[in-house]
Amino acid sequence: MKTALLCLGLFFLIANSFFIEASDDKAIRRCKDRHCSVCLSSPKVCDACKQDYYEVKSEGRCKTCANAIDHCSMCSQPSVHDPITCTKCEVSYYYRDNTCIDCYNSIYYCLNCSQPTTTDIITCYKCEVTLYLVDNSCRWCTSAINGCQECSVSVNSKVICSLCYSGNYYLLNDTCIYCSDLIDKCEYCETSTGAIPVCTKCPQFYYIGNSICLSC
Repeated sequence: MKTALLCLGLFFLIANSFFIEASDDKAIRRCKDRHCSVCLSSPKVCDACKQDYYEVKSEGRCKTCANAIDHCSMCSQPSVHDPITCTKCEVSYYYRDNTCIDCYNSIYYCLNCSQPTTTDIITCYKCEVTLYLVDNSCRWCTSAINGCQECSVSVNSKVICSLCYSGNYYLLNDTCIYCSDLIDKCEYCETSTGAIPVCTKCPQFYYIGNSICLSC
């Protein structure tokens, strides 16, 4: 029973970056490198690194995968003589030939993409906030809804606006409406308490009265 507990305790310590001194006091020491997960022979020599890091045998310490391969977030190295292989790229990058390539290079304004191993087709999953995804490409929100600055696509493929360009437009029912269509003659408007549009600028020969444009 004591042996089993000692084994479990040793596993816990090793798995959590600790080292047990091979001395009479069995002192517990943390691995010197905070990115090291296993240090069996000495706290100064790392035997295995935590996720997102690889082991530099000659130095006995860990370095980020991105240090070996630009924008690589996860990597592996079967042995000291094998090259470091990237297994996962950072967000906004996709993997090809042990290299992480910017999604933007293949699909303009794409923030998140991937490349299936069986095809050369890059698949985009997310565009910048001022664009929406359709047919594996990113298109400006204004191309679907006039005056829309930020948008998304619903489950039924409908473009929904979440933010209009300030000034001439007002957000209403997921779309952008000209201020003049809501308040006669109004050039600029904004949202007030209760989400009611308030006119902030009227054309020449008009003035603002009770949040509307009145003739001089």
